[in-house]
Amino acid sequence: MLTSSKKNAKKKKTGNEEKTDAQPKKLKAKSVFASRRAKTYSPRRAPILMPAAITNAMPPVAGGQVNLLSRETLYAEGAKLEVPLWDNAAEIQTTFDRLVVYINNVPRDPILLEGPIESRYTWPYEIVIPENELGAAGVKTVRYEVTYATAGMDSSAKSLQFTVVRTDPNANVAPAQLMLPTWVTSNNNTISREGLGANGNMVSMVFTPPIDRNIGDFCDFFLDYFDADPFKSAPISIGGPVSMFITTAELEVRGGGNYYFTYAYGNRAGFTSPKATLLPVRVSLVPAPGALQDPIVSADPLTRKHAQEDNATITIRSYDNAQVDDEIQILFNGRLITHKLMDTVFNKVVRIPWEVLFFGGDTVPYTADVRYRIVRDNIPTPYSNTVSVEVDLTSAGGDPGGPGPVNDNLDPLQLESSQGEIDEIIDPDNVGEDATLTFDTYSNVALGHRVQVYYDGVPVLMPAYTVVQEDIDRGSFELTLLWSFIDAGKNGDKTVFYELNNGSNDTIIRSPATTVTVALFSIEDLSVINFTESVALGPYRSISCLQKPQTGILLDLKDPVNIKAGDKITIYWLAYGPDDYFSTTPLPETAGDFDIDVTADHSNPGHPGETLRVPFPTYIQPVRKGSIEVYYELFKPDGITKGESDVSHCLLTRYQGDSTLCGPVLWKDDLEKGAGKAKKKRT
Repeated sequence: MLTSSKKNAKKKKTGNEEKTDAQPKKLKAKSVFASRRAKTYSPRRAPILMPAAITNAMPPVAGGQVNLLSRETLYAEGAKLEVPLWDNAAEIQTTFDRLVVYINNVPRDPILLEGPIESRYTWPYEIVIPENELGAAGVKTVRYEVTYATAGMDSSAKSLQFTVVRTDPNANVAPAQLMLPTWVTSNNNTISREGLGANGNMVSMVFTPPIDRNIGDFCDFFLDYFDADPFKSAPISIGGPVSMFITTAELEVRGGGNYYFTYAYGNRAGFTSPKATLLPVRVSLVPAPGALQDPIVSADPLTRKHAQEDNATITIRSYDNAQVDDEIQILFNGRLITHKLMDTVFNKVVRIPWEVLFFGGDTVPYTADVRYRIVRDNIPTPYSNTVSVEVDLTSAGGDPGGPGPVNDNLDPLQLESSQGEIDEIIDPDNVGEDATLTFDTYSNVALGHRVQVYYDGVPVLMPAYTVVQEDIDRGSFELTLLWSFIDAGKNGDKTVFYELNNGSNDTIIRSPATTVTVALFSIEDLSVINFTESVALGPYRSISCLQKPQTGILLDLKDPVNIKAGDKITIYWLAYGPDDYFSTTPLPETAGDFDIDVTADHSNPGHPGETLRVPFPTYIQPVRKGSIEVYYELFKPDGITKGESDVSHCLLTRYQGDSTLCGPVLWKDDLEKGAGKAKKKRT
């Protein structure tokens, strides 16, 4: 008979045994039948079997799945079954016991064990059942049988159970979207601090129960779908609804913002469901805006002119708990105007777009109601008080396609001079004469409309002209531009246009501009050029060798009245001689012109005027004794207006007391070259 698995088969040592060579140590199972083991072999009977055990199951949980294999264990190890040693096991060679394991009453391949079984094998005897033999998920029943192959007797051990799980509690299906309370969903799925305060400083969430739940299953809640770790986890019961709550304190740790709420189910075995359909939620933990003051409209009534000047506005004064990114939503006559808060410096002036103003119409005045609210995190405040304002967009001149003032559909003004010139006044005979202004009437012309014409930026009708029936019947206007305005504007390209007003509001509609060229006027009373270094010689100015003409002759010019920055000056020079103070023979080789760009107004305090030193060679050297004439032309930046100064004269002698000449001398033939036509005739 086999010894008990709780005792060794070795004899007890007395201390007198002879020493022998060391034998390999055998790992043996301890038998519970040691007391029944005999020293002599006896006839074999059916074996007595003890229950087997699953050794790699998860620790038990009260009411939970029996001998549950974790996901990791299932696929890495399968199920590990330990079979204890049975009594009457085969003890001698050539005897065999056959071990067969049954899973759900389906036998596995038998295991043939040769005696002596107890010493030959390690006990308990381990049998590994791989994952692919365990079949579908569920509770598995396992038992084993032992048969004495040589004696034809067998026994069956008591069965045991273990659990195989192959999916999560929701069968690998994403759960439905979680549900939030009404106070959240009615506020565009926004959890506000005020809402939390009014609901116990917590928000409850309800989840769709899993398809197959068991003891130990749990729910993972993710504040945001993209979070790797759950924000909160909780076990779920075997029945009833599944819910969870999050507190204000928990939300404050994470902070406000836009989130995608979701959840997933997991079980003890380590399987987790896909995340549920996400739910966009806004968490706002800052105090809500409040105490909205009445809006202020920039004018009452609002007219088209206010829109033209960007002065059709609504002013929003400060409100409680204002924050950057707040959206101000203004309703003007039922139309929405939005303004995003970029800072919290008040007041905020919001322009009323033209299309919002125009929505009420421009043929008759209307009344607009104005109110606003603040939207933060998709949560709107109640509206402010409503104020009313009159709007009058009516105008003379028709619709310019916007607020105006210019209406390109109006007929451009045409100017006709007294000499019949169109859009120009050039003929000298126009001096002292008025001009005529004409243009066609416009689509909504009416009695009482007012017309004003601007010439060179100056209104010319005093008072403005009032439309009469004759204008309407004729289909055009004929107005007069007085000579005084032409004279005051002088030369240049003049901008001319007209403006219309309907007489009931301040709106102005303007015609396209017409350019009129005026070239009648010259500049009078220009200052003359001075010979800076000359001296008086009787009634004349004179330059001699004492003034060193061989170094050049210096000229200066200053006219505070007429010469301005941007003007251009051309100085003309001509000498007479060559050997007579009062010669009328010009020396054409001395003729020259010199250009000067004026950089500052001569009227500026301390301005020195313009200066020029005419060089000795060419312009002075041919003269031994004679005179010089010099004058200049002044050109204005308009390219039209100019003036010419009077001529300045100066006597010149290069003879010294010994009749020699100061400065280099030219050959006589060069001095006496024939005089040609002079640029300016001597006076």
